[in-house]
Amino acid sequence: MNTVEEIRFAIEHLPEKHVKTPAGWFDGYRERLWDARMVADAISGKLDFLVEEARRERATGTLCRFP
Repeated sequence: MNTVEEIRFAIEHLPEKHVKTPAGWFDGYRERLWDARMVADAISGKLDFLVEEARRERATGTLCRFP
């Protein structure tokens, strides 16, 4: 299987009881990709604005706290 179309075809022809396995794996895979992107963005400084925003809110007493 080398194309998305072939993968899609294979999944569509799985018995219903076997669809959960690749679906669960795919969800986990997407989460790992997202986590890796967040780490890369944090390391590169792309998320520094969030840290600065939190520092400003903390300094002004407007930082939202959740119970």
